[in-house]
Amino acid sequence: MKLLKKRSFAILIVVVVVIASTLVGVYSSANRVTREIEAHFFDGFILEDGRPQASIYRHLSNAADAALSLATLMRNYPELEDKADALITAQRDFLAAEDIFGKQLSTFAMQFAFSDLEDAALQADLTERDKDALRQLSSTFNGAITAISNSQYNAFLVERLSEQNILLREIGRLLGVREPLTFRLS
Repeated sequence: MKLLKKRSFAILIVVVVVIASTLVGVYSSANRVTREIEAHFFDGFILEDGRPQASIYRHLSNAADAALSLATLMRNYPELEDKADALITAQRDFLAAEDIFGKQLSTFAMQFAFSDLEDAALQADLTERDKDALRQLSSTFNGAITAISNSQYNAFLVERLSEQNILLREIGRLLGVREPLTFRLS
């Protein structure tokens, strides 16, 4: 009990409480910034000129839909069935991925499988209707990938991080706060 009555002990307790609450605040703030930035990956955002920009996730979903449509169509050709199944698996892996990193890895696999099936389909003896569908689905898929490449998400992320206090960001890193993830397809 005598220890609790000493002024130096009380000051030590206050200092510890202040430091701990500061660290909790930094941790919370840094996590909030990460969540806010990464939300734009899924929700899109408004550009400086006031125009809305569709989210990367929306474009990825369009690419995944085109991939599934192509794979389903090409399964009708026995010589393309294995490549179509590989694309279906890659598309399912994309849908199962829950975070940005998982979406990025699964998108690489989906791009590869799509390209592989597309190349094989161009060499196959397709009906005219299926050739038209192949062109349309390839255009949709590649258009979505181009839109992702032109997205302002990564630039927005870098800008927001540069606005953040460097000391707070470094303390956040020491506390185990993960920085927002970029999304690049190249």
